[in-house]
Amino acid sequence: MYNGKRPESLRIFPHKSLSQHFLVNPHIARRIVEAAELCRSDFALEIGPGKGALTGLLLERAGKVVAVEIDPELCSILRQRFGRDRKFQLIEGDILQVDLGPLVSEGRWVVVANLPYRITTPVLFRLTEHCEKFERAVVMIQREVARRITASPGIKDYGMLSVMLSLDARPEYLFEVRPGNFHPRPKVTSAVVRLDFTRPYYPQPEDREIFRKLVWAAFGVRRKMLRNALRSLAPPKTLREASEKAGVDLSLRAEQVPLEGFVRLADALRSSLCEAP
Repeated sequence: MYNGKRPESLRIFPHKSLSQHFLVNPHIARRIVEAAELCRSDFALEIGPGKGALTGLLLERAGKVVAVEIDPELCSILRQRFGRDRKFQLIEGDILQVDLGPLVSEGRWVVVANLPYRITTPVLFRLTEHCEKFERAVVMIQREVARRITASPGIKDYGMLSVMLSLDARPEYLFEVRPGNFHPRPKVTSAVVRLDFTRPYYPQPEDREIFRKLVWAAFGVRRKMLRNALRSLAPPKTLREASEKAGVDLSLRAEQVPLEGFVRLADALRSSLCEAP
């Protein structure tokens, strides 16, 4: 727990609707930035910089820092603190609405973020849409979500998020951050996760849309066996054929199937559907 003095800037009232919990421990901030392993040729995309706990450290290491912040009041603070630095670019807007394609079209990009809990999953999926542009992402998120992202098959936390994100990145659970390191204190513990986008799973599914539908259906009723959970995707005969081709037992439940099993099953299902009269 951080026991240092609270900066004067923290007198600004955090917006509960934006799920704002500002990191106030500089030691934790440094650990997060160090985990990003930035060099001078890297461009850093910071999501939700808040008052800039990470921003100054990023500017020390990266060739450029692009910060996306939705709160106008915080944008004003960021402009005052970092606006004179030519390496700093501030985008005032919602990261879920910002067009990332043109923004990260050139250069080597690394994402660093203390993500608001309420938008963690949609932000992570947005990053995977442009995963070929990112080297890695180091994000602080709710501990329970971090455990799901990094979970292995056969354990309780393994689920849709584990499978979908592991298709495009290798996740690594780094360390936990206690509530006392934030203002205001969140009710839950946070954790820092690193996603390595340079090591996507191979081979990729032949049809990502079929793969996505398969995973969502499987985990949508995770207590059911696959033969029952996947009924909405194809007739029983087609599912049996796909199961035999993929070598995946339909009596298994979703949490027992590894990523490679879902990929094989999705490819086999695609093939069976194409062959069906």
